[in-house]
Amino acid sequence: MIFKLFTFEDIQRMKLSWILSLPKSIWFNFRYLPFNQAIKLPFAISYDTKCHIRGRVEIRAKELKPFMIHYGFHEVPIVEKSIGLLDVSGTLIFNGTAYVGRGSRIVVHKGAVCELGNRFAISAASFVYCYKHVKFGTNVQLSWNDLIMDSDSHAIFDESDKRLNNDKEILIGNDVWIACDCKVLKGAMLPNNCVVGANSIVTSKQLEESTLVTGTPAKSVRKISKWEI
Repeated sequence: MIFKLFTFEDIQRMKLSWILSLPKSIWFNFRYLPFNQAIKLPFAISYDTKCHIRGRVEIRAKELKPFMIHYGFHEVPIVEKSIGLLDVSGTLIFNGTAYVGRGSRIVVHKGAVCELGNRFAISAASFVYCYKHVKFGTNVQLSWNDLIMDSDSHAIFDESDKRLNNDKEILIGNDVWIACDCKVLKGAMLPNNCVVGANSIVTSKQLEESTLVTGTPAKSVRKISKWEI
């Protein structure tokens, strides 16, 4: 079955990437996890992923398995190759398996908390910037070139020096698929069993469960029963 999905050259390249990444993966596990977790080698980190960890990386899964969290391996042919980044000054929590594709970036600022639910996945080249609190439920799939950001990055003040654009948490429920080139911005809440259409911008908390969400700004436009990959 695997030969139907990948060419022989693809498989050889993947094997080489994994071999080159083994030293960095071992280093990452023992550098940032408690010994009883590190010994199980739950993280596989691509050799060319940049890692800047000044905060905390936690795994809260019930069961740990070798390489249950992949970071920086999966590629999408139509996306230009780039180097991934894992930059954590706050707290990054993994609640189960996670697959973060090549060129993706997860940045958690000081004092912020980012939570990834079980079966979290990014295909490639998407960005999660957490300044306050970003929480993903179980089975959340992001496509390529998506942006999840709970801040405007820069502060805007009124005439009395009161800030007008405070950071606001983002909550994403279970069984959510976010298609390519989407933006989920501060204060947004995506309920369970939603599909976000390509090029949508999500800013609302007023979305409905089990719907197709699309548009700028995105709205629930149609009921769905489920989605599959």
